Amino acid sequence: MNSSTVYLFNMGVILTFMAFLITKSYGSGYISQILVNNTLDKVRELDVNTHIRDYILEQDAYISTLSDLKNILTDEERLLGDDNNVINHPVIFLKLIRGRSTTYTTWLDYYKTIFPRLQNFNETPVVQLQAMLPAPNDVSKFALGLIITLEMYGFSVEDLNEGLIDSYKVNPMTFDELVSLCIHSKEEFITELDKEIYISGATTNTLLLITKAFNLALEKAISKNDRQSVDLLRKASFELMFAAYNSTDCGCSDEVFSMLQHYKSVLEAKYVIMIEETCKEVSHNKCGKPLRLVPAIRRQSQEYCKFSWMASRDRSSGYFYMHNSDDKRMLKNLKCYIKHDHPSLLYKGGKIEEVFNGDFSIIILHDVIIDSEIEYLKEVGLTSLTPSFVRVVRNVEESVYTFLRSSRSYILEDEELPRIKSLRLRLEGLTAFNVFNGSENTKIGHYGPTNFFDIHQDKGFVNDRLATIIIYLNNAVGGMTLFPGINLAVTPKKGSALVFPLIYKNGTVIPHLHHVSCPVILGEKWIATQWINSMGNEFSYPCSTNRNE
Repeated sequence: MNSSTVYLFNMGVILTFMAFLITKSYGSGYISQILVNNTLDKVRELDVNTHIRDYILEQDAYISTLSDLKNILTDEERLLGDDNNVINHPVIFLKLIRGRSTTYTTWLDYYKTIFPRLQNFNETPVVQLQAMLPAPNDVSKFALGLIITLEMYGFSVEDLNEGLIDSYKVNPMTFDELVSLCIHSKEEFITELDKEIYISGATTNTLLLITKAFNLALEKAISKNDRQSVDLLRKASFELMFAAYNSTDCGCSDEVFSMLQHYKSVLEAKYVIMIEETCKEVSHNKCGKPLRLVPAIRRQSQEYCKFSWMASRDRSSGYFYMHNSDDKRMLKNLKCYIKHDHPSLLYKGGKIEEVFNGDFSIIILHDVIIDSEIEYLKEVGLTSLTPSFVRVVRNVEESVYTFLRSSRSYILEDEELPRIKSLRLRLEGLTAFNVFNGSENTKIGHYGPTNFFDIHQDKGFVNDRLATIIIYLNNAVGGMTLFPGINLAVTPKKGSALVFPLIYKNGTVIPHLHHVSCPVILGEKWIATQWINSMGNEFSYPCSTNRNE
């Protein structure tokens, strides 16, 4: 028994004994003052009154906590309605993770404080659950990801506020949710500004969209006569713009001091003094653009995601060409065929479709993976995924988290590979690559709503990669794989695999195969990536001394 139960038991015994003594005393015609006093002393010694009060307070807190949880669950049921798929919508997703990052975490902290004193308590499941809940910085990352998704597809902040992403509609955002979007995206944007330009997710267009969100929230706060929110938004707006100017060595420019005078009333005095002291010895010149120019290659990825999304809605094919679709070099001699010449393909031939045939070929393998293999990969991924990083080389190679890549991933361990042995055999039969002894371990990738991987190439600085195989584990809304250099877009289709080389046979890197994984608009995208290495594939992809091969 725990302490509360012991005290209640003792209290019951003592009060029962007191009742017996008093009854006996009155019934016998005399009162034993000594016995009664001794009993009362024992009650005082055990501090029964205090423990009754503490027990009642704990029970009240317990009931109140359960009531709070019931309200949370009721709100989520109301939010989801009858359609559980509505969680796929980014606006609903933002509502849920925002609530869970605060209310659920607070409730669990309270839960862990109360329950150990009420019963035999196993804390492990609660700690595990709390570790799975989104933290405030997760909300900030999603908020900025949502803004970047608007940027990449050309969607508007005003439509987002009304619950509209393209043609997908849910209930509008509340004022508090709009304010939260502004504050959280601002915080993550400032974090991104501290990174080098070539790995930063902070762009001029992103800044403009966050500013539009702030302006919209300010209009609503002013119309509500909500002075507290107005001051909060104005302060955060200044912090956003100051960080943007400061990132381009314009923190002491005329533009910044003009803003400082405008926002001084809502800023902390020490913050204003810090800026004024820092800029005391610096001449105030006009700065011009508040952000570093985004490389052309980044602007290109935004343009292509927008175009490919508009085009994909009108096409049933899993791939299509963008812009220069009359380029005969892309379309010549394209073939579609079934392959049987491998033991893994004898029962069911492999369907292969060429989608590009120029200096190199890109193919799509259809129905290359079965449902049980897909479910296994997802099951492993759900318990093992971690945030994806971008490898960069400064003085040494290192991994950096950046909004160039906002997915999660997991590389299968050696002991996990036998479960997908048949899949790897099929890939060998269809591509002729040595998958078992000439490739990296299979990598699972998960892209949630707004997750994407900006323009990049798979041939790294030190790796030995020869080709990439991307296996799509589900149908996705958005999340197209784009090759701007050859105007090719591939839509994720469950069971298919995209195969493309990374180097020519003469060993030089193919320059046209920078590619983009566009943001997921609704739901999620699951992939499995198999990188083929040069070592182990000397016979299947022989070297050539011809500089044109």
